[in-house]
Amino acid sequence: MNFNADGRVDAKASPVASIFLPRIRRGALWTVGEVHFLATPLRERFPAVHKISTAFSKWLSTQECVYSNKRKINPFSYYLEGSVQNHDPEVFAFESALSALNAGQYFVTEDDTEFRLDAICKMLGLRGVECRDS
Repeated sequence: MNFNADGRVDAKASPVASIFLPRIRRGALWTVGEVHFLATPLRERFPAVHKISTAFSKWLSTQECVYSNKRKINPFSYYLEGSVQNHDPEVFAFESALSALNAGQYFVTEDDTEFRLDAICKMLGLRGVECRDS
């Protein structure tokens, strides 16, 4: 592990991954699950972790792609709010998330701020979706 001057792990220089499990925010929004392999450059610094990252990406691509910046038409983009559409990686859905999208569930990212969630909830209120206060 590599550490910053303040004693925290330097994620860009260490062989670590971060995982954000889906959760409910504001009672009406689900966060997308996220996995990040943070070291850069991953392939050169940590070839074994790069191999895991590549295998994970290959496996993930067997799931339904529900959003990609590379496609003009994304049928689920209506339900992907906040920063979800601002990230480069494609968004894949497991069966439960795909069912939720088909049922009209809205998704945000883990790192959407409270201010951003306020704006999203106001907009969703116009669609009849009720959010709870933070």
